[in-house]
Amino acid sequence: MFGWGLKSGRLSINPAENARVEGRGKKRTREPWFLEDEIAAILNAALAVQGTKRENPKTTAAKRWVPWLCAYSGARVAEIIQLRKEDMRREGTAWVIRIDPEAGDVKTDDYRDVPVHEHLIATGFIEFWQQSNPGHLFCDVGKDGTAAGTAEGVYKRVYTMVRGVLDGRLVQPNHAWRYTFKTYGDEVGLHDLTIDAICGHSARTQGEKYRGITVKKRAEVMAEFPRYKLTDVERAEAA
Repeated sequence: MFGWGLKSGRLSINPAENARVEGRGKKRTREPWFLEDEIAAILNAALAVQGTKRENPKTTAAKRWVPWLCAYSGARVAEIIQLRKEDMRREGTAWVIRIDPEAGDVKTDDYRDVPVHEHLIATGFIEFWQQSNPGHLFCDVGKDGTAAGTAEGVYKRVYTMVRGVLDGRLVQPNHAWRYTFKTYGDEVGLHDLTIDAICGHSARTQGEKYRGITVKKRAEVMAEFPRYKLTDVERAEAA
């Protein structure tokens, strides 16, 4: 702010020019991504979600689907909560979600296309989408004409649910999905640039900025992303 004031001629000096944050950052005592047993616990808990008469059905739907959508996209939880029915389409053989800044806040203010993983399809996400009303799937539009306020409330409820499943483990219950998707994608050797594009991470070089990642390429890479193992038997078979 002071820098802007100096450049615009409103200030003669920047009083914060030499200010620095003292001290060290937070200590990290574990991986920032979810471990396999944590992934299984969260996704199984989401599968088992049952609504109540008092709970908004969209909040119940968010608890059921937001963890799964984040797990198979690396998207930010807030981006998924503000999804609208019109943000999904069929392109060729792939179902595709568009993370659209017109639906709500997106950190980069840029849209991106995310193919729907087959595990989401197998557990009924397409049926849920087809039966939903037009508009936001997981939150309502507030009196201000935006979903910002109600989306924040849903975010907290998803956070609380996942935090309860983690039982005190020191990992971010919402943001860790971004680390998780990229980590497990790298583990099976998926194309880095495509994974970055799906997650909405910026190109690292000027050359990469000129390489567009088509929906076809994104769908091919998503098809190679393995299912998360939800049971001990599945994990043992995979090993």
